[in-house]
Amino acid sequence: MKIHYQTYARFVEFFGKEGDIEVIPGTTVQGFLELLTGEDEKKQSLLFDENGTVRRYVIILKNKDRILNEETDSTDLQDGDELIIYPPVSGG
Repeated sequence: MKIHYQTYARFVEFFGKEGDIEVIPGTTVQGFLELLTGEDEKKQSLLFDENGTVRRYVIILKNKDRILNEETDSTDLQDGDELIIYPPVSGG
């Protein structure tokens, strides 16, 4: 299965603006993010806390629908899904 992803703001520097990753059927959003970060500790620390949970401030959209961080491990992906990953957003 092929999953397309896009990142924004400072995440582009670490993960690229967009790309496609092949995953096996049954992969969850959490599993995808783990593939995206690989063994790179810096990338892992951007998306995951010390317990391996997606950080509260990371915003994830699956096919333009918000995925709550506590749902990433129970949200399965399907071929052709698109994930959008935002870092913390602030403004003034």
